[in-house]
Amino acid sequence: MRALVAYGSKYGSTKEIAERIAKNLREGGMTVDLKNVTEEKVTAGGYDLAVVGSGIYAGKWMKPVLKFLQDGSPELSKGKVALFACCMDAADPKANKDAVKRYIADVQAGMPGLKVASSATFAGVVDFNKYGFVVKKIMKSIYVKRNEEAGSPEKADEIDWTKTRDYRDWNAIDAWSKDLLAK
Repeated sequence: MRALVAYGSKYGSTKEIAERIAKNLREGGMTVDLKNVTEEKVTAGGYDLAVVGSGIYAGKWMKPVLKFLQDGSPELSKGKVALFACCMDAADPKANKDAVKRYIADVQAGMPGLKVASSATFAGVVDFNKYGFVVKKIMKSIYVKRNEEAGSPEKADEIDWTKTRDYRDWNAIDAWSKDLLAK
């Protein structure tokens, strides 16, 4: 059985999740092609399973990943398709419900020919050292707002912005990717 794990990643979180999914599928006996659609032309056909994921930036999937899904939808749907999104909303159970709709269901609804067998949202990494000025400002305001909503005593001027925060749940990623083998 052949699988494609295609992804788009800007800062590396989605790439590392895609790599983990590919590893789990290989360990389950599949032959896996791991492709970054933002860096190379990827052919959608010839796979029994296609896992497609994107980092979420400004509330949207990366354009090259959406284009890959749109252009490859007829070929992808000849096998099983699974979608995942890497977004910080997945770190918050309340926000994740809306994230599933916005980042999975809405994408799927925009591509009626695409038959999705499984989908998931996963939280990523916040690394302020990788961001430019504008992204840092946006991420800081989101982080502070979430802390306030959660009742955290940590204030903006008390937060160590040089600290990398990894919110990925590797157990959930492993369970979801291994479940794809059974579908």
